[in-house]
Amino acid sequence: MMKFQLSLLFGFLTVLAFGQNKGMDTLSKPKNVRVDGFYSSSDKEPHLTSKNMLVFTPDGRVGAKQGGTTGNEPFSCAFYESFRREYIGTYRVAGDSIFVSMKFLFKKGTILHAKFDRYNAFLAGKITDGNTITGWRVVPPFPNQLKKKDFEFGFNQNWMLPQKVIFIKSDAVKCLVGYFSENGRAFRF
Repeated sequence: MMKFQLSLLFGFLTVLAFGQNKGMDTLSKPKNVRVDGFYSSSDKEPHLTSKNMLVFTPDGRVGAKQGGTTGNEPFSCAFYESFRREYIGTYRVAGDSIFVSMKFLFKKGTILHAKFDRYNAFLAGKITDGNTITGWRVVPPFPNQLKKKDFEFGFNQNWMLPQKVIFIKSDAVKCLVGYFSENGRAFRF
């Protein structure tokens, strides 16, 4: 446990050193993260094809879609080609820990006056093998725009609790590598 905490701290400091998605563009593909499919937390909800999915690319980028899908979307090229720029972040692996920096969707405000918006956030977890990441959650520093009460809502609270994400193979993720849509136009990294 102490080794994981030290690894988490080291990796978090590494992410901070890179700043807000700067400097991470030249990362090479980590050997223990799979890039031939997606990771999903849907193992607890068998009616969903994917939930809170993560797609890691060989060039150090991560695509994330919050929410769930019930059909075959994650297995089609059209799904990945529709990723918008705000779904994209960068990742880094340090030992058996993985760290992500990206804009993440949070709920802000009271139940009656809630607003959803994307804020810069950091996420971390432990790679137990190429097929599973455990302890996946949002880690400090939290977005300055959010107050303590904002984390009491179920939507945000779910991201604070450690989750297990499992790998699901999908040949369609090849369509994602190099393509994301920005303002309705595809661009290459």
